[in-house]
Amino acid sequence: MKHIAIDIGKRKCVVCIMDYDGTILEETTYPNTLADAESFACTMVKKYGTCIAVCESTGNLWLKTYDAFEKNGINMHPSIRARSSL
Repeated sequence: MKHIAIDIGKRKCVVCIMDYDGTILEETTYPNTLADAESFACTMVKKYGTCIAVCESTGNLWLKTYDAFEKNGINMHPSIRARSSL
């Protein structure tokens, strides 16, 4: 099983793919569109097989990636940023 970490940006997503022991296998980007997220997710499943992913859940920018990954069988775990008042 491979682990995918995604930093969601307004225009692009930055991705790191790791194996079980944390070794980085690939670092890449894709445009933050539904079509590009679906294409990326499909490619990851074909290339690596079973994957799970985590992405930041900032605003609504993450929803396209979440939907595309889930549609392609990648279990998504949106992270929730803790709020602090310093």
